[in-house]
Amino acid sequence: MAIGTHLPTDGHRLILGDVEDQPNCTIFRDVSKTDFTFDTPSNDSYQFGIGGTSYFAIGTTGIGYPTGTGEAKTQTGSKTATVTTNYPCGVITMNNASLAAGAEATFQVTNSSVAATDTIVASIASGDTAGQHIVSVTAVAAGSFKLTLTNLTASTATTAAVVINYAVIKAVNDA
Repeated sequence: MAIGTHLPTDGHRLILGDVEDQPNCTIFRDVSKTDFTFDTPSNDSYQFGIGGTSYFAIGTTGIGYPTGTGEAKTQTGSKTATVTTNYPCGVITMNNASLAAGAEATFQVTNSSVAATDTIVASIASGDTAGQHIVSVTAVAAGSFKLTLTNLTASTATTAAVVINYAVIKAVNDA
């Protein structure tokens, strides 16, 4: 049941409703008549999306990308080999080659969802001894970003297939 509707002359539409009665309630329609939806799954979280696809979720467990918007990729060849994924979040399992003491391995992630103004968040999920490596984002460009893995120890890290979580945070530069 809609409790409020707004239809300004610019073609945007806003509907406020009882989302329990309308689990796929449209809350916004842009000028091209693309619907942005507001979904309420059974776990009391809210998902936002376009055309039936959810791209962002807010719920009791936090905020971020919902299930289905990420991808798992494995780096092949070497620790500096390019990884291609076009998802806004996911996990990258790096190649398990050794990394010398104090050495760095930089690799590119080709990703069509990345704009030059976006912020990339990356963290080590597993695959090494705690504190042995650190991952950092060393470049962001339209269509790609670079990650650098650094061995923080005084010895060679052997056969470490480091697993990295990443997420793209959309941003703009209005300067």
